[in-house]
Amino acid sequence: MEKFKIEYQGWHSSKAESGLDYVYFDALVHSLGENKISFPVFLPYNMIEKQVEETIDGGPAILKQIKKRTRGWGPKESLYIKELEECGIDLARIFIKYLENNYNLEADYIKWSKNDVVSADLNKIVDDMGECLVDIKSETEQYFLICERLEKIISDEMMAMFPQLLNSSSSYILKFEEILVKHVANLAGDLNTLVFEADNNLDGK
Repeated sequence: MEKFKIEYQGWHSSKAESGLDYVYFDALVHSLGENKISFPVFLPYNMIEKQVEETIDGGPAILKQIKKRTRGWGPKESLYIKELEECGIDLARIFIKYLENNYNLEADYIKWSKNDVVSADLNKIVDDMGECLVDIKSETEQYFLICERLEKIISDEMMAMFPQLLNSSSSYILKFEEILVKHVANLAGDLNTLVFEADNNLDGK
């Protein structure tokens, strides 16, 4: 006998709240037994991505190409989702199938029953954090902006100074990009911290 009915709610990105494009898939699960309650379940994108890799023919290759095309700093999970959907991959079906076959809905049902919670909305919980995320979002966005600017400036200068890099094999280009990412991330992090410290001490103290 079926114990639960899964109602897919869609997916949402935390970018608007935190500046980080992390995605969660949401469902509202309705128990069909005597004690009828509804409770939310949400899974992070990386769990669904893993299912794409394991269950879709050519999944790893598709994901590799998508991430190669989607350049830039910071997580871009909502962009990955849009690309996957354009490839005809039904992420909603994958999410629901995972909940049905691999997720312990019974454990969540017991937890929510004990807490006497009828329903909840993850988006509302995130919204309620409101002001707590404002500074985080601002600092995060500034960090990635610094990364992008530094990467472009350093890359342009290096290619101008050492054209042999630009004309070398793809393996050297890859090594150059790895070095750039590593050091730009560290430099941008230090600069971002310095800028925010300066912002908070404009009186010179």
